[in-house]
Amino acid sequence: NSSISQSGQGFVGITAGFVGENMGTIASSYVVNTGLTNYSTAPEGTGDSYSITAGFVGENSGDISFSYVKALESTISETNPYSTGVEIYSPTNGNVAGFVYLNSGNINNSFANTVLTSTSAYVAGFVYNNQSTGVISESYSASTLNGVFTANDASEQPFVGVSSSDELLSFGRLENTYYL
Repeated sequence: NSSISQSGQGFVGITAGFVGENMGTIASSYVVNTGLTNYSTAPEGTGDSYSITAGFVGENSGDISFSYVKALESTISETNPYSTGVEIYSPTNGNVAGFVYLNSGNINNSFANTVLTSTSAYVAGFVYNNQSTGVISESYSASTLNGVFTANDASEQPFVGVSSSDELLSFGRLENTYYL
């Protein structure tokens, strides 16, 4: 078991279980039995309103394959037996993603089985923002979403996130992806 925590004021913080930014190749890697907490806040007056928290990679412009985020056995519950995931938490103005926050690269044959919590922003089970060059294939999310919004609110999405105007943040390709 391990815990990763970041705090600070006056900058946009990136907290990720494996690496903050990937521009190369990551294969057959995982994050297990880890708690991630991001207490960072954005600087006032900059227009930035969030910190970035992701179970595996903060920003991906490379290739990720055969990798996953899973564990923290204390999160297993009878009501959701698939939620055996890494607990990812952002109590400040933080958007949260189960696997990758910002994807402009390739992700294939990977999964996120996490418990995601944000007390003030947006939550996505797998990738928060899949940009136009991003390709996600043969991957899934079994994440549990614990936001502060109601069940009818679009701010909690099981696979790809939404913007503050409820626009789905998936501009690239999704191929054989799903949510359990």
